Amino acid sequence: MMRFFVEGIVRIGEPSEIVGEDARKLKLVMRARVGDELEILDSAGARYRCTIERLERTALVLPRERLVEPEPARTLRFTLAQGIPKGSKMEYVVEKASELGVARLVPLITDRCIARDCSPGKLDRWRRLARSAALQSGRSEPMEIAAPLSLEALLLEAGEYDALLMPWELAPLHSPLPLLQEALAGAESALGLVGPEGGFSAGEAERSAAAGARMLRFGLRILRTETAGVVLSAAVLLTVL
Repeated sequence: MMRFFVEGIVRIGEPSEIVGEDARKLKLVMRARVGDELEILDSAGARYRCTIERLERTALVLPRERLVEPEPARTLRFTLAQGIPKGSKMEYVVEKASELGVARLVPLITDRCIARDCSPGKLDRWRRLARSAALQSGRSEPMEIAAPLSLEALLLEAGEYDALLMPWELAPLHSPLPLLQEALAGAESALGLVGPEGGFSAGEAERSAAAGARMLRFGLRILRTETAGVVLSAAVLLTVL
């Protein structure tokens, strides 16, 4: 079933409009026709089955049935601060983090970042990917893509989170699962810090620890930056299920 986000609150019997890239995709890629059925999710996260009434530059759809109640919020809101990697690797992180249920992704600028390009065009692309991944995975709202921040600026916000986690290849070698269970017990929010290619410097690790970060290590192997972000997200969100 085709699924799209719409702005505002949907009501049965009142037409809603699908616009922009979504309308173009519906018409030219999915080859939809008037009379076809699809699903829409409104700003409250409610899902509706609709019929296409008009399909031109925009699509007018008529909601006929509410399918589910709004998706309940996770008990933990997880923010992933991902060191900006080279090339298209961030696109992989955006897609997989969105599928896993990460609430917010912050492109992180660190000492060892080689790529620092976070132009408005690139941020827009990441937001489109997050939106598409949310639809594919059945999320009721897209993952937020924040403006880039330096590690120093982000650590100033550390007190806003109940838990602060940093995978680091030089951390003591212990199983991360007991540490995660302890750090996340009763937490409503958590922030994960993942370094770029080359990882975090010793100074960055020290400053993060001073801000309250729990250091953890995923075994003997050193993970690629895009792998580390996804593994941390999965481990955190599975811990609180």
